[in-house]
Formats: sequence, C-alpha cells, structure tokens
Amino acid sequence: MKKFISIFLTVAMLFGITLINVNAADTEYKLKAGETMSISIKGTELESAQSSAPKVAKVKDKTITALTKGNAVITAKLKNGKTIEYKITVTSNPKIIGKKKKAEKNSTFKIDVKGAATKIKYSSSKPKVAKITSDGVITTKKVGNTVIKAKVNGKTLSFKLKVYVKKIVNRYKETFKKGYTYMLYYSEVGKTPTIVSDNPKVVKVTKSGKLKAKKRGKATVTFSHKNAKAIVKITVK
Repeated sequence: MKKFISIFLTVAMLFGITLINVNAADTEYKLKAGETMSISIKGTELESAQSSAPKVAKVKDKTITALTKGNAVITAKLKNGKTIEYKITVTSNPKIIGKKKKAEKNSTFKIDVKGAATKIKYSSSKPKVAKITSDGVITTKKVGNTVIKAKVNGKTLSFKLKVYVKKIVNRYKETFKKGYTYMLYYSEVGKTPTIVSDNPKVVKVTKSGKLKAKKRGKATVTFSHKNAKAIVKITVK
C-alpha cells in the first residue's frame, strides 16, 4: 500500500486557530485575505518554498499568508529531494470597515481593515480637510472633499469622504445700523449659501452675499444650503 506523508497544517484564522491534519494528496486550500497557513512536514524537513503569485499569497519562514483574491501555487522543496505543490485559492480581498461617505466638520471616527496581513499605512489626500492617524482615527477639520487611503497587503484601498457643516450662522438675532453693510458669520459650507431677505427695502442682499441695512425696520433673512437652513431676524436702527 502506498504510504502518504503526514502533513500537519495550522491554519491561523482571523478568529481562533484551527489545526488541520491532512495527507500529501490533499494540497488544495482556500483561505481568506489575512489568514495564514503554517506548514510542517513529518519525517523530513522543508528546504525552501516559493509562491507563483506573491501578491496573492506569499510564503516566508514556512508560513503561507493570503493577501488578495486570486490563485497561487506554493512550491515546497523538501530535503529528501521531493517537491510538493500547494494550490492556494484566496477567496476575498482586504476591506475597509467603518468608512463613511460624509462626516460633519470637527467630528471623529475610526476605520480599520478586515483581512489585513501586513501593517496598514493610512493617508489622506487633503489632510487639511480630514487627517488620519496611524491607528485609523479620522478627524474632520474643514469643509471639502478628500480621499482616505489604506495601503495593506500590497494593495491600496480608498474611499471618498465629504466634510460638511450643518450650522450656517453663529447668531440668530442681529441689530444693524442704517447705511452700513454687514457680512454675517455663517460657517464655511464649501460655497456661499443661498441668502434671501423677506424685506429687501430694510435689508438688501448684495451680489457678494453681504447684507446692506437700507432703512429702519425689521427683516428676516434666510440662509440655506443642501445640508441645513438658518433664519436670522434683523432689526435696523
């Protein structure tokens, strides 16, 4: 009877460790990104091992690491002169978790990468809009758009982040002096909000978005953009 060489493979899963006992005829394995498979051969020693697609699955120090979706063949040369090929199918790609399409200015949230087998290198295309730490903590700083990137497993993952504000003005009641022109301190919204006065004879909105106090009286000015609306009551004296 033909004897099979007993091979013990330890598959290190993302959650827990499973020990698999197989024979040399079983050389096809499926792994998810981030999983590792440690090879130990009974009765002889491993001389060397290499991967046909190191970007899909790499091998180092007798450990196979799944990186990205695809197929790879790990060729293991044994000291007894034999060669074993391990057909590895990686069934998934690393994935960013916790990402958002938009976030309010001055907010903080954290992202991570599922299936990371290597150290994650985070970056922001516009750190003045939103910065990110080496731990994946994002802090939004000003209105605008940025691209958050995570380099991991030899791939660069990314997503677009829009930073916005809900608050348009700081004060909802104002007193103006007749004849003067004012710029209310509405928050940055990426562009000038739509500004409408219900009584332009008292308070007129100029083309540049300023407010001109025309005569004594009262007016209600509405500031709006797609994220929020604010109403300011103005008295001209």
